[in-house]
Amino acid sequence: MITYNCAGLRLTDIPRNLKTSTEIMDASENRIKKLTKNAFNNYPNMKYLYLFDNMILKIETGTFSKLTLLETLDLSNNGLRFVPSEIFQLKNLRKLYVAENELRDEGFSNVKKPVKAPLAYLNLAATEIQKIPELGILPDLIQLNISMNYLTQLAPEQFAPLCNLKIVDLNRTSLEACQCVRINMFMEIELKRLPILDCGYEASNNCDIEDLKTFNVTKDYLRCITKKEELVKARSAEISISWPFIWFFGFIGFFFLTMTFVYCNKPPKTKKEVIDLSNDIDHFTRPRSTLIM
Repeated sequence: MITYNCAGLRLTDIPRNLKTSTEIMDASENRIKKLTKNAFNNYPNMKYLYLFDNMILKIETGTFSKLTLLETLDLSNNGLRFVPSEIFQLKNLRKLYVAENELRDEGFSNVKKPVKAPLAYLNLAATEIQKIPELGILPDLIQLNISMNYLTQLAPEQFAPLCNLKIVDLNRTSLEACQCVRINMFMEIELKRLPILDCGYEASNNCDIEDLKTFNVTKDYLRCITKKEELVKARSAEISISWPFIWFFGFIGFFFLTMTFVYCNKPPKTKKEVIDLSNDIDHFTRPRSTLIM
């Protein structure tokens, strides 16, 4: 992959003179304050973009919309108050880091739903949020980092749209012990899943279990499961369609490799064969004698 390490160069803007085939750019630890909509126009093949630890306060609309191949985006440790809605519409984005920004809950209010990005990892640590942002159904999300936040409004139902979630980081949060137990029970009773939070032994035994068994029935989890199944079928269909082409081009490649191997390993001609061949050439090239009457 074409990679450029521009970290720590005191840049105030995104470099515009790099190769258009650039796939990885690390522009972290610089002094970039604003991202314009033309910042990445020259890099349509970008897959991994690291912009953490800058001074980014504003991102113009359309800045990331052309990065349709982007898989990882790191905007951590900047001064953002809103996350651009277009980021959540990138159809290949798997990992998003926006930790250590002053986002609060309002920072996600402009996100359009449904989210099309197949996010598997989302880092919202130290963003001053009080609950999980309302991003709609996220059937691909496996890991969520919401540590170092004052999660005073965190409710069990907020995990329902995240039906594939397996890891949640809640380190250094203000989450009450019984609220932690409530979330685990919601997972176990309503969503039929194993608990995902470590609430501690004392919390599990000191909370009023009977009071915790009352939940608001939500349909988000069922919608998430349905969406997940649809995605699995769609991806399986894509693989099934692509297999004949893979076999065909694989066969062509194998055929040419085999022919090349046979040609390169063909034994050299013997001395006698070379002499005979030269005689044949001499026979065809020797001028014919004319007949004199």
